[in-house]
Amino acid sequence: MALVDFAAKCVAHMQELVETGPLVKQKTFWVYTEEDLLREMNLIKAPGVGIIYEGTRNRGLQQHGRASEVGVALAVIMEGSQIATLDRKEAIVDLLDQLRIAIMGKTSPTGHPWAFQLETPTGDIVKNLLFLQRWSTAIIL
Repeated sequence: MALVDFAAKCVAHMQELVETGPLVKQKTFWVYTEEDLLREMNLIKAPGVGIIYEGTRNRGLQQHGRASEVGVALAVIMEGSQIATLDRKEAIVDLLDQLRIAIMGKTSPTGHPWAFQLETPTGDIVKNLLFLQRWSTAIIL
């Protein structure tokens, strides 16, 4: 199967996993750029999740450059700002926990598990609080 097919299947699988959460069901979207993310954020009411395909990268220790990983970032959007009330911040932390629980231990279309990479706040965007949660999965080219 071609890399493009695997990448598309991985992103689609991530969207299925994300949408198991009731808060973001039918409020997820798949984008390739931050510009697309900003545009789509204006079309939904928070909370929501933008799924960003981050490409395929070399894993380092492999034979002939074949072992790689597909990267996906979840842009988790919640109404509020950096100076949001504690209730708002607790709500986004709860949503991040729900996403981790929904994804952790699941096997991607490549046959490898999704691996948690990073979770970080990124600031205010379009009057919303935004966190990134990054995931990857192994792929053999």
